[in-house]
Amino acid sequence: MGAIWQNLRYTVRVCARISASRLWPSCRLRETIALTLFGIALGVPCALAASRLIASTLFSVSSTDAPTLTAVSLLLLGVALFAGYLPARRASAIDPMIALRTE
Repeated sequence: MGAIWQNLRYTVRVCARISASRLWPSCRLRETIALTLFGIALGVPCALAASRLIASTLFSVSSTDAPTLTAVSLLLLGVALFAGYLPARRASAIDPMIALRTE
C-alpha cells in the first residue's frame, strides 16, 4: 500500500508542472507505452525462439508468420494503451494540491 501512495505522490509532483491539457498523455501513458514496447521487444524474439517447440500445434499458420506476430503486438499495444488511459484520465481529474494535502 505504501508503494501506491509513493507512486501517486511522484505522479502528482511531476504532473503538477504540466498543464491540464497535456496531463494524461505525458505522465502515465508515456510509461505505459515504454513498458509495453519493452515487453514486445523481449517477447517477439522469445516467441521466435520458442516457435520450433509449438510448430506442431499451429494450424494453417507458420511458426514464424510475420503478419501474425505484428497483429498480436499491435493488439497488445492497443490493450495496454487502453489500460493506461483509464487511470491517466482519472488522475488528470484530481487537483494535484488536494492529492498532496490528503497524503
